[in-house]
Amino acid sequence: MLYAMIDVGSNTIRMAIYEIEGDRVEMLMKRKHSVGLASYVKDNFMQRQGIDKVVEIINEYRNFLDEIGINRVTAFTTAALRNSVNGNDAVKEISYRTRTNINLMSGDDEATFDFIGATHDLVDDTGLLIDIGGGSTEIVYFKNREIKVKVSLPIGSLSFHTRYTGFHILPSASECDEMYAEAEATISAIEEFRYVSHAQICGIGGTFKGAMALYNSMYGMPRRNMRMEVKRIRDILKRFQRDHELIVPDKVLLMRTVPERMHTFMPGWRKDLAVSRLFTAIRACAKVIFTRKLLTARIFKMVMRPVYITLEKSPYFERVDVNFKFYQGHSDEQKVLSIRSLHAAFKNLYPDKSVLEISTKSEDLLGSKLSAFNLPVKIPNSDKFALLESAYQGSKVFENGGPFTDLFERPARYSKSDGRLRTSGKIIAFQFGEDKFPLEPKNFFYNWLYITALAAQKNLAEAVSEYDAFTDIVFNPQKSISTQAMAAAIFVGISRAGLLDAAVKSKDDFLKIIYGGQ
Repeated sequence: MLYAMIDVGSNTIRMAIYEIEGDRVEMLMKRKHSVGLASYVKDNFMQRQGIDKVVEIINEYRNFLDEIGINRVTAFTTAALRNSVNGNDAVKEISYRTRTNINLMSGDDEATFDFIGATHDLVDDTGLLIDIGGGSTEIVYFKNREIKVKVSLPIGSLSFHTRYTGFHILPSASECDEMYAEAEATISAIEEFRYVSHAQICGIGGTFKGAMALYNSMYGMPRRNMRMEVKRIRDILKRFQRDHELIVPDKVLLMRTVPERMHTFMPGWRKDLAVSRLFTAIRACAKVIFTRKLLTARIFKMVMRPVYITLEKSPYFERVDVNFKFYQGHSDEQKVLSIRSLHAAFKNLYPDKSVLEISTKSEDLLGSKLSAFNLPVKIPNSDKFALLESAYQGSKVFENGGPFTDLFERPARYSKSDGRLRTSGKIIAFQFGEDKFPLEPKNFFYNWLYITALAAQKNLAEAVSEYDAFTDIVFNPQKSISTQAMAAAIFVGISRAGLLDAAVKSKDDFLKIIYGGQ
């Protein structure tokens, strides 16, 4: 299928068209207009000229898309409108005038997307990621390819140029010092980064891309070079100030390498130098690496997934299928974005219902503890405990084997992938200790196992009862039958109905109360 993405940035407005088939993503074409939207912000208000310019360009893109029949369009905007007092109203007007739903991306989400898109081919597992945009700067500290600290700052290369340089193309030495001082003060105030130190910085975005081209030309580096030394950034900043007249070769160099960013690469580099100084102690060996940010990090597809709402009468839950943006990819960050999207869509339908994600991907510690990968269950006739997922997998009885109780002692992710589960024929029942469970009614054993395990964890049982609905982002009803989200909804339902103690007395009592004795 063909998808179009429109990125209304503070410097440029871009459109990219992708063909997506399963896990295969191919960019077919891209277009861009250098608008400098951040320069239209006066006294924190987006001016009418800026709004009209965005409308003009998006309508140009939409006319092209309509002509070739592409109707799957995702559009988003970032700092220039996000940081404007009238940003929400401006986005609504642009959406109306272009027949396009414009998503106003938060700074936190932008930093997350930067990390996902930039680290796909980065060799280093630990470092600092910096995206200097026209209206904001996102900084992410990651370790072992996981985000540890992230922040979005309302300082951008174009906003710096507008505020300090005015109508001039290049800044003066004093203006450079003022920009540096503000960038250093802003970054130094971030408590979370106080103890972060790493010699290598990964830069992404147009500012770094232009700077990399200029750097390679100045120092005779091959075009494919993606590394620059911090000490040379200082030399470049001194060389291209308007306090002295540029020689002709330098003018040619600027026009060849940064023709569209001649006015913003200097303000952007002042911030980069401030970051480098704070996090690397200006070590001569410090490097800045440029990497290309994949727009595919923001690719999603609309899917339906169930949300389980608790009820106080049989069957003690209601399944509601919700349409939401599912962000493709296997990283935890993509899962978190999908969870947020699912919960937002659900809250639009049920604003009074509190919802909890139950999985290892949950941003709520309670949701993670309630995951079958973390919830303990007591092994029958033993003082030992197993993780619920391992107990569930090890209790399966197949045509040619099982139950495989040795899986009780294995980590959940390994027990689930044990080869015997795929080579022992069809599953015919479950056995947990002396108790045997038929396959019908569906989910009988899983729900019994989960609910009895949760009932034994008093603190978790009390905490989960505060919620009205539950999700499980990795559960796909087209591929699986059992889900911890359904089991949690039933648990809360029978608890509120005063039937929990009776239901967990025995599997027969559980069957009678939950399934009506089927």
